[in-house]
Amino acid sequence: TDIIDAAFGDGKIVYFPVTDAQSGEITPCSATNETQFVKGAFSVSEPANTEVADVGEIELILVPGIAFDKKGARVGFGKGCYDRLLQNSSAIKVGFCYDFQLCEEIPSEQHDVTMDYIVTETRIINCKEN
Repeated sequence: TDIIDAAFGDGKIVYFPVTDAQSGEITPCSATNETQFVKGAFSVSEPANTEVADVGEIELILVPGIAFDKKGARVGFGKGCYDRLLQNSSAIKVGFCYDFQLCEEIPSEQHDVTMDYIVTETRIINCKEN
């Protein structure tokens, strides 16, 4: 919430994921501090009645995960939703998690998209340096 509020305060355009439960496709949709949110797929709050973004216009994407390693590999929720979104994006990819969610190594496959940075409650990890 603090990150989102700061982005709105800086005049940034903020997009939220709207996920199709059947296909797992994520569509980034814009929101403002006035936007109403509804419970969407997987019980995640999603903006209602907003504009769809062009993924190519997004400069930074915050990516959730169950676990990450310092090289930027991640374990998601098993549906490949974020990997499909991220493979078409040149945005900076930032995974966020708690320190206890960092692992030594996470096996990855060719289609897995790695993070550029990992942010925890105590540090910022530049994955390209690892």
